[in-house]
Amino acid sequence: MIDRAPLILYTSTSRVQAGPDKLRVGLDLAARRAVRELAAIPVLRILGGPVQREQLDGLLAEIRQIRERTLVELVDLTEDEFSLSTASPPWKWDELWRVLLQFGNHMREHATQVRGTRSVVGRPPTQPQRMLAEAEVAWGVLLGSTVGLSDVDLDTEPPDGGWSMRRVLEHIRDAESNYLEAIRLARRNVEQERGDNA
Repeated sequence: MIDRAPLILYTSTSRVQAGPDKLRVGLDLAARRAVRELAAIPVLRILGGPVQREQLDGLLAEIRQIRERTLVELVDLTEDEFSLSTASPPWKWDELWRVLLQFGNHMREHATQVRGTRSVVGRPPTQPQRMLAEAEVAWGVLLGSTVGLSDVDLDTEPPDGGWSMRRVLEHIRDAESNYLEAIRLARRNVEQERGDNA
C-alpha cells in the first residue's frame, strides 16, 4: 500500500480532506446554505405533484460518498502507479488502470439500466425531467473538470487573457442563482393564476 500524505480535493461545492485513515467533507458557505434550504423541503414537487425521495436520495448519497472517497484516493495517482497490480482475486481487474476504467463504465452501464427500468415499469421521464437530467450530466462534466485542482489553481489566468477558473465558477454560480429565481417566479405566477381561477 502506498502511504499518502493528507490531501485536499476541491469541488465547487465541497472541500474534501483525507488521510490514510480519515475522510472529512466540509461544505463551503454557499453549499451549507443550499443544504439547509433543501433540508427545509421534505418533499420535492415535480410539476405540481409531491415526490417522496428519502430512500432514493439516501442511496444516491451513499454512492456519492464512496465515489468521493475513491476520488480522494486516486486524485494524485501518477502515471507510474497507473499500472499497479490490484492483487487480482477477488477482483476481475488485475491492474489499477482497469479499475479506473471500470469506475466510469460501471456507472454508465447501470444508468442505462435504470433508464430502461423506468420505461418498463411505466415511469418514463417527462420532457422537463429529461432536460434536468441533461443538466445533471453537465454538472458531472464540470465536477470532473475540477478533479486534481486546488485553491491555488483558481486564480491562474490563461495566457490568452481568458477567465480564471474562479471567474468561470463564480459566473456559473451566479447564473444558477438566476435560473432558480426565474423558476420560482414562474411557479409562483402559475400558483397565483390557479388561485385566481378557483
